[in-house]
Amino acid sequence: MTPSCTAALEVCALVLKTRGLGEVIFPSFTHVSTVLPFVQHGFKPVFVDIQPESRCIDTSLVAEALSTETRGVVAVNYGGWSPDYELLRQLCDANDLLLIEDNAHGMGALRAEKPLGSFGDMAACSFERQKNISCQEGGALIVNNPKLQSAVQELTDLGTNKSAFLAGEAVHYQWVGSGAKLPFTEWQAAVLLPQLESLDAITSARKSAWNHYHRAFENHAVEGPANLEGSNGHVYYLKLKDQTERDAFIAYMAGQGIETPFHYYPQHLSTAGQAYGRFVGSDQYTSEAGTQLVRLPLFQGITTELQDEVIAAVNQFFNS
Repeated sequence: MTPSCTAALEVCALVLKTRGLGEVIFPSFTHVSTVLPFVQHGFKPVFVDIQPESRCIDTSLVAEALSTETRGVVAVNYGGWSPDYELLRQLCDANDLLLIEDNAHGMGALRAEKPLGSFGDMAACSFERQKNISCQEGGALIVNNPKLQSAVQELTDLGTNKSAFLAGEAVHYQWVGSGAKLPFTEWQAAVLLPQLESLDAITSARKSAWNHYHRAFENHAVEGPANLEGSNGHVYYLKLKDQTERDAFIAYMAGQGIETPFHYYPQHLSTAGQAYGRFVGSDQYTSEAGTQLVRLPLFQGITTELQDEVIAAVNQFFNS
């Protein structure tokens, strides 16, 4: 367990750093916390476009972004959907790269009956307040590659050989390298554990709420997600025709007392993204998503009555 998903990604960056500094490939459509831990530890981000249906990294573009400096690929499971992990796994194995999942949105989601978070060499999870299950702030690091287990253990033990010492494999308990302190309190665990035990029920309720929106908007003038296949129902978004309409929609909904935030500003267009990284290929869908998407209210305990109020307000906006 970690204090945040960002902290878990920092451990991923530290593990990757043991293989040498270089470039890491990311989707540009993601939160800054996906990229920041790697930049802070000396990596150069290389951004690529997303796939229009899932809003996840377009795996067909990853090969184009590879170079002799590439050390890893970070895939983001946007909204509980997933990229083509089968192709990503092949590319990473063929080029001796680590595959890392930013699974902040993916708890309870599946791909081919396998849980998201199980495809990368490592995966970072989030239990921040907006996530499907939450302890207000918190995260977890999943280590799927057994070859990385000892390195992760050392890093999360403040860079010491504590684990080896306790196992009788070292004479002295000592500082041996880079590390981090990643506290996760008993209070956080007490809040989170019952939700983890009820994950299937929570995910089912979330998907039911997602479907309630989808029935209202699947044949609407405004475009929503294509489908729920595999997803955990984390995000229900609408795609407006341009930024002007998006901003007008957000303002109108705010006037009705309904918050409908936009999502990520493309990282390759951000000030820091341009300073630290580069974009490979064409930007067909990232900027479009950054200027057109809005998220509808979706959280644990949301009622169909509240959703119907949201749906009515959306219809009023488009009917006006």
